[in-house]
Amino acid sequence: MATESRPTTATISLENYVMRSGVTLGGATSAAQEFPLSNLLNPLRGEPWRSGTTIAQQFDIDLGASFTPGAAGGIRLFGLVNYNGYPGGFAVKLQSITGIGGSVVATWTFQTYIPASVNRVMRWFVGNSDAGTAGAASRYWRVTLPAAFAVGADYPLSIDTFYQVGVVWLGDFVEIGYDKGAKIRLVDPSIESRAKGGSAYHDKQQAFHEVDLKVPLVAAATLYPTLKEKLDLAGGTTRLLLDMHSAESSDYWRAHGAYYGRIDLKGGAEQTLSFSLYGDLKLSFAEDAA
Repeated sequence: MATESRPTTATISLENYVMRSGVTLGGATSAAQEFPLSNLLNPLRGEPWRSGTTIAQQFDIDLGASFTPGAAGGIRLFGLVNYNGYPGGFAVKLQSITGIGGSVVATWTFQTYIPASVNRVMRWFVGNSDAGTAGAASRYWRVTLPAAFAVGADYPLSIDTFYQVGVVWLGDFVEIGYDKGAKIRLVDPSIESRAKGGSAYHDKQQAFHEVDLKVPLVAAATLYPTLKEKLDLAGGTTRLLLDMHSAESSDYWRAHGAYYGRIDLKGGAEQTLSFSLYGDLKLSFAEDAA
């Protein structure tokens, strides 16, 4: 197994390298006709790739540029969004390769856990490879999914006959030590109708979370070029990955702490200067519905 290099506090990943222009995919084991591999280049997690068979699956990614695993500015975060692999305890592999369809250079094997039913995010912090050494920079990467799952993600107690991934996340992160009082709200956009007798009927829609947090006393050297500039560029359209419990290893913390979505324009990213060289950042985050 690979060694995870966990942060010491919460994190936010501000860019997914897979969503850069020029990224290409290939080497897929299979794909369902209406859910092609190219869907992984769509940031909407509700537009997934699905396999055409139930055997172990893999696909290759050409990022267009080389990134060093486990290094700042490289790939320190590997995530699967809207992944339906159940139950936990199986092996997902991230591998650097020589090219699309090429041979393996280094392997990082991570153990799966059951993602939260609404969040549907599974993530790992990339450290040393299975060989116990840091990997070299690579432009080409392969994701391999295990040949074992049971309960499907879309319908309770159903058995899926396919693998599904909405988004593959490969990126870096910024540590954010949020202040006490962070709020996580469940939002259910389901449409409710009421009969004259008072009975309620619902058009069920996928629920999602809204998160409000405050990051206090951030040094200007981090606040401006690292956080504020990238949040300004992200606006309310670019997807981010927020992790409230990055330092925790227990599955329930990991499953329920990670959120894939955007800056919520109702609250935005608000900067407050506390001292001349420090500032507070208030962030409102809205999870994407699946």
